[in-house]
Amino acid sequence: MTAITLAACATKGPAPITKDSPENQATLRKLESYIVCLEDAPHMFEVADRYRERYATHAPAATDDTPVLPATDPERCTGAVLASVQLDPKLPEIDAAGRAYLDAETETYALTVAMHDTFDHTSLGYNPAAGIALHPRLLAAFDHYDAAQAALFDQVFALNHKIHVDQLARRTKDEGRTLAVMLEELILRAEEVVPFASVSSDRLDAIDVERMTNAIVALQSAVDEVAAYYDLHPREAEALLKGFWQIPRDAKAYVAAARQLAARARDHLAYTDAEKLQIVAHNEAAVVGTPAAMIAAYNQLLDVYTPAGTWPR
Repeated sequence: MTAITLAACATKGPAPITKDSPENQATLRKLESYIVCLEDAPHMFEVADRYRERYATHAPAATDDTPVLPATDPERCTGAVLASVQLDPKLPEIDAAGRAYLDAETETYALTVAMHDTFDHTSLGYNPAAGIALHPRLLAAFDHYDAAQAALFDQVFALNHKIHVDQLARRTKDEGRTLAVMLEELILRAEEVVPFASVSSDRLDAIDVERMTNAIVALQSAVDEVAAYYDLHPREAEALLKGFWQIPRDAKAYVAAARQLAARARDHLAYTDAEKLQIVAHNEAAVVGTPAAMIAAYNQLLDVYTPAGTWPR
């Protein structure tokens, strides 16, 4: 699985929101704590994917060497969740999803450490038989984590996006159609396309191609506007954000990756044997028309949009 980065809506990024509402800012401070937890997902997914690849149908053998690496230590997430649930506004559903995520991460971490240690000859807990007995519990824990991560991510993403829409409306009313506003709209439209890539490469039939195509058309319009403005006013753009020239480049690459995924889903285009090998080798992002390729392009756009990182990473 590939983790999706969340776009900044607070006072981070190249063009801070100056007249945002106190309610939006309070909510974003609360969400930031949960985003800290969600940033553990890439490593968690990698650990789970590699274990499932080897042991989806059978438990490790006693002679196997380190069948699983420890997952992400939940210490940082624990502090974030404990802090966030105390913050206003009260968001019962997200707070519940945050606690569930922390429980799943804690469980998965404990089981991966235990499994690792039972196969580690240098560990005092070396006992492969005990590790083999943990196999079904570990597979269940990975599934539990996937579900909890998806539930928290979906809620945080939706609320974060809702605030972004409100912020853009406030800014447009205050400033008019400035380059900063155009850039914010581009990022907003990019956010609206990326959820279509939250499927596995073997489930492209789950994509609503018509809705995705409409979202891509809106994104393309925003990209064209920013690119045209940059061509006419490069110095103004570079003054707004150093290295602004990368925005049109990476936005166009993201649009292309989104169109390629939509086309593959629409045409039911199967992956070639060579492409399947790349996907199995954890190099899906290099395969044209895959969710991972589109997400990688989206994350690259956000890395340029917020050079210091969208959130602590």
